[in-house]
Amino acid sequence: MVTLSTSNNATIENMDWLFKPILTSLLVGGVLLLGNSFEMEKAESKALPQETQSESHNDPDTKTEINKIVIEMSDLKYSPKEMVIEKNKPITVELKNTDQIEHDLEIKDVSFKMVSESKHQHGGEKNVLHLHAEPQKTSEMTFSINERGTYEFYCTIPGHKENGMVGQLVVK
Repeated sequence: MVTLSTSNNATIENMDWLFKPILTSLLVGGVLLLGNSFEMEKAESKALPQETQSESHNDPDTKTEINKIVIEMSDLKYSPKEMVIEKNKPITVELKNTDQIEHDLEIKDVSFKMVSESKHQHGGEKNVLHLHAEPQKTSEMTFSINERGTYEFYCTIPGHKENGMVGQLVVK
């Protein structure tokens, strides 16, 4: 027990003043521990390889297997820079823009069949696949390519292709 004196020489016997700093310390420590564990989980998930991720599921309309490739866009780069797919097999390409500026992906002179696409497409051009993603957004399209070959994909935003934002699609 602590005895406190006041200006008029009265004494106060109280221990409440001791509990506030202890409670505050426990609360701050808990927040720091929880925040640190959240950051560690986030860092561990980013440490996983960002290479081609394949997901297979059945499309109820076509009863065929659809694979999924996630392409992350950041710092004027695609990750992964190369995709390998099979001719006439549906593939979903997901563009994950982790950058602060918009990016897209375009493949020209390719024979394809569109299954589904995101809202923002520069549609209309024959033999051109185009997918766009705003900053911190994700968009996707599902298609199959009808001819074997190696196709270049690139970002059409001015200056991005020239600064190395290109990749390769190999159709086997």
